[in-house]
Amino acid sequence: MIKIHTFGITQTNRTATKKRTSSTGSTMFSGLLSAFDGAEEVAEPASVSQAAPTNPLNPMLALQEMPEEEFLLKQAVRQGKSMIDALEDIRYGLLGGTLPISTLARLEGLVQQQRATTSDPRLQSILDDIELRAAVELAKLEMAGKPR
Repeated sequence: MIKIHTFGITQTNRTATKKRTSSTGSTMFSGLLSAFDGAEEVAEPASVSQAAPTNPLNPMLALQEMPEEEFLLKQAVRQGKSMIDALEDIRYGLLGGTLPISTLARLEGLVQQQRATTSDPRLQSILDDIELRAAVELAKLEMAGKPR
């Protein structure tokens, strides 16, 4: 380790510099200014008539665009996974003896959302069963919460 025993401000020898003003420098500048005083106005630049077409960009966007069927399929898969997660939460809640009402409410919302986007009768039947089971569990929770 290095120990510093004394500290302070060190002085350096600076030589004073003289300001040099040149009379020729100022006359040259004023000469340039006077030369521009009588100059003509600069012509305005030509305006742009139209922007370039975006033709090279359109095919790239078309490649990135997802077909509607594929988008709807991905959305349905995402909603199905959310519904399965909610059903698993209900199952764990029933097994553990603690089932929050918010989980049932979330499941009911997911069922309504899925019902609006599907027309398959088999899926409608499954949604009916899920909705019925959620309503039964919700009624049980409400009955357990009321004093007798």
